[in-house]
Amino acid sequence: MEVDDWESPESVTRTIGAAAAQYLQHTLQDGDVIGIAWGATLSAMVEALSPRSTPDVHIVQLVGGLGPPEAEVHATELVRRMARVLGCRLTLLPAPGIVDSQEAVQVLMADRHVKHAFEMMERVNVAYVGIGAPVADSV
Repeated sequence: MEVDDWESPESVTRTIGAAAAQYLQHTLQDGDVIGIAWGATLSAMVEALSPRSTPDVHIVQLVGGLGPPEAEVHATELVRRMARVLGCRLTLLPAPGIVDSQEAVQVLMADRHVKHAFEMMERVNVAYVGIGAPVADSV
């Protein structure tokens, strides 16, 4: 797989995303618990996936929300899109990715849905994460 235009970040993102999608679809097995983070490259990966039915696969959101929730690169949206394309189950992490205090962490960790997401994270056997760091407009 070649990048059409090395000068275009969008072209590089699409090409890397397509390669990741090919790898995922080639290696995907029943019983996999796949963790997914967030970002433009992972969004391109999900976009490049071919629809199939994998009811014994489970997708887990690895990071809390960063950036606007309506963004296609937001972790929650990526998990939903990926589960829809792969016809599998999903677990969302209903929490922000960054909080202001340790008290906020404690309150969030007491929530049963957040606890369930962290329990599912322990079962992840394949994780897809982007390379980079949150920037000021990510939060």
